[in-house]
Amino acid sequence: MAAADYVYCFASLFAGARTPVFGHLSVGRSAFGAAVVAAWLNDPGITPLERVCRGLCEQLFSARELVGSIVTEHPGMSTSRAPLASRDDS
Repeated sequence: MAAADYVYCFASLFAGARTPVFGHLSVGRSAFGAAVVAAWLNDPGITPLERVCRGLCEQLFSARELVGSIVTEHPGMSTSRAPLASRDDS
């Protein structure tokens, strides 16, 4: 479904009055990536167990990408991991 939506968006970029310079490349890459994952997950030559394994693998990859995108430190945050009680405040 995602691949079809990306392809529809790709086509609609060229329907406008102004032809995109670089935007279509990003949408095209997303469409290609989604299509490859869909083809890999729906391969007719694999067993049901392999299909489940591939689905779980894709979910784990997605979760890993999500965790990696979370910002854990801000410029104003202290990077020290020492508890506040053990700091010397004198």
